[in-house]
Amino acid sequence: MKSVANVVLPSKQTHLMPAQPGETGQAKSITHALRTLLILADARKPLGATEIANELGLHKSSASRILATLRAEKFVDREPDSGRYQIGLGILSLAGAVLSKYRLPSNARQLLELLAEQTGDTVTVSGWNGHDAVNVDQILGSRSITHHSPPGRVNPVHCTATGKVFLAHSAAADIQQVLQGPLTRYTEKTVISRRLLMKELEAVRTKGYAVANGEFLEDVASIASPVLDANGVISYVIALTLPTSRFVPAHRQELADRLLEVARELSTRNGFKP
Repeated sequence: MKSVANVVLPSKQTHLMPAQPGETGQAKSITHALRTLLILADARKPLGATEIANELGLHKSSASRILATLRAEKFVDREPDSGRYQIGLGILSLAGAVLSKYRLPSNARQLLELLAEQTGDTVTVSGWNGHDAVNVDQILGSRSITHHSPPGRVNPVHCTATGKVFLAHSAAADIQQVLQGPLTRYTEKTVISRRLLMKELEAVRTKGYAVANGEFLEDVASIASPVLDANGVISYVIALTLPTSRFVPAHRQELADRLLEVARELSTRNGFKP
């Protein structure tokens, strides 16, 4: 996480851009291929060549050539009956290398498992792709109603707790770049005002944690805090996710205190010294 600025926890008390005009034909092809994989991953269901072509802004024949190349490398599979495409098992060779980077030591995972057991809520571990927070691990809570947030799920920075933590501790230029385009409104509670969002990011830096209450998914709330390395740089972000009905003010502070306690402990084990 080299692009994320150093942070200090309080004491106890991401998307590819479209091909650019100046890019060569080869560079554009690479961009389109990567965007194809992201489109299929985001859809979480098989898509036809025409649907993918429309998403890419390309002719169907061009999209089909890209899909054929990806299929030859096993990054994409094609359903024999429908002819629709989905992510292939070949992507696991890349995913495995990335996930190994965030593989937690057994004692750290035990601490997060204890957090999930004590709160009853789902615990997620997220990394940063330069634009969004991406789930790399999760531990389901013990309650009958829990939020399933599997590895690979992308969390938009402006309306999720994990995204806000990463964004809050990014360099000012990076924040401006990430927020330069229109902000998507996912629910009535989604903050799309840059002024309000920047003010909230200041609060995240001060408190050491971020909150999202029905901003990305209407019935889902979350609270997140960073885990730091020996240099004070974010290694990953941990979060508690729960139904909005349980995210009442009194319970919210209790969760924040517990989450900060765990984040501080994990940071200390990482070699971080306040």
